[in-house]
Amino acid sequence: MSATAEAHADLDLSLAIGKLTAAVDRNRSDLDRILARFPILADFAYSGVAGAGGGTLFIGGEGPAQGQVWEIRRWTVTGTDPTAAAAGTLYSFIGTPPSNVSPAGLGTMYIDKTLVAFPTTAYYNEGQIVMRYPERMFFFITTPTASLPYVVSGTAIQYPDASMIPMPTP
Repeated sequence: MSATAEAHADLDLSLAIGKLTAAVDRNRSDLDRILARFPILADFAYSGVAGAGGGTLFIGGEGPAQGQVWEIRRWTVTGTDPTAAAAGTLYSFIGTPPSNVSPAGLGTMYIDKTLVAFPTTAYYNEGQIVMRYPERMFFFITTPTASLPYVVSGTAIQYPDASMIPMPTP
């Protein structure tokens, strides 16, 4: 094989590899865009410690990022010390947490009031509790066990907010 023919073969191979690499990158980009529209599980956990004198415990949480929606499926509230009895009345909310950290006069969506013993678990079906950015889930525990750490954990299904997805142009 002559040097010229070898050079042409190397050039042809380089061009073919370049085209193949570009096609793989395009496919990867398309796949990433498609997968971004599928729901995923989003686990969350927040904690707080009751004051020595009891009082009201505020446990603030997070919510979906901008452009995402959470459907809450489950949350659990409990004390973290197995040797101490967790007590109190739980109030759970979706909305913007108040600046004064007080359950009185909240202008948000009230989810549930639990008067049973801790640990408390709540389960929800599709569409029952839907959170959109900038909403947050947060909790108040009135008359908690003094100095006891409490934790809130749960699972949401996260998916793109349909109102944020651009419509294709014809």
